[in-house]
Amino acid sequence: MIGLVKLKRIILLGLRNFYRNGWLSTVATLMMSLTLIIITSFVVFNLILSSVINVAKNKIDLSVYFKDSVSEAEIIDYQVKLKARADVETVEYINKEKALSYFKLLPIKNEIKELLKPEDNILPRSLKIKTKDPENIATISDYFSTPAFKLKLDHISTKDNQEVIDRLLNMSRFIRWVGSLVSLLFIIIALVIIINTICLTIFARQKELEVMQLVGASWSFIRLPFLVESVMYVILATIISTLVLFVGFRVIQSLAFQYLSITEYDLEKFLFDHIYVLIGWQLLTGLFISLISTIMSLRKYLKI
Repeated sequence: MIGLVKLKRIILLGLRNFYRNGWLSTVATLMMSLTLIIITSFVVFNLILSSVINVAKNKIDLSVYFKDSVSEAEIIDYQVKLKARADVETVEYINKEKALSYFKLLPIKNEIKELLKPEDNILPRSLKIKTKDPENIATISDYFSTPAFKLKLDHISTKDNQEVIDRLLNMSRFIRWVGSLVSLLFIIIALVIIINTICLTIFARQKELEVMQLVGASWSFIRLPFLVESVMYVILATIISTLVLFVGFRVIQSLAFQYLSITEYDLEKFLFDHIYVLIGWQLLTGLFISLISTIMSLRKYLKI
């Protein structure tokens, strides 16, 4: 067991080595920071996309537009039958007046809105159907695609949320694929840099280490300061990475979500809500990379 006094000396020696190495410590810390930023960014983006996809899926509905030849009583009869289905949550009947009011709210020029008058309302009546599970929309769509409805329907459409979901899914697949490759590359680079940093430190202090061994210093007293030094890389890299991620995501949020047509998702709030998970993830990832590289260096050059 390592006593408190010995542990204190080991920690102080590790901190002193970190300070003495100066430039090497800075390079190792920055490389570790970049690695954590890259890996964590891809992880966070995937978490956010999964969350946003679920939100968007829950907003998808199906609109069935009827021709003017279909009576209102017949449309209401379909509404009642749909409400009775176990897979349907709500069915809203949109008459011509309500369709016109929705049209007036669209983000289009007023000149175009004024072209459509109540007395010349050509907008079709429709049923807006919300299913309990977004996957059931295809079933409802198939139900209205039968020959019995061919002469009654103007068209069937889903809301443009589906386009957003397709973008999200494509982006998620791209991020997952590229993220895995880039993360692996930076992990390897970080391992190489930290291994070389520790090796150079060992070479620079070779005589000092030999003297320590000759005067009876234990192997643990000799090698543990190097582990303390590698932990310092991780702690500082985690602080740098967390700050960069918060600033970076704040800038990226408006650009990325504008492309995805998403306005109600607060990325900054998401990060604050998961701050402890974010920091813990970075610490564990950094410690894994740093300790593996340090142990490899010590085994090779101190013959442990």
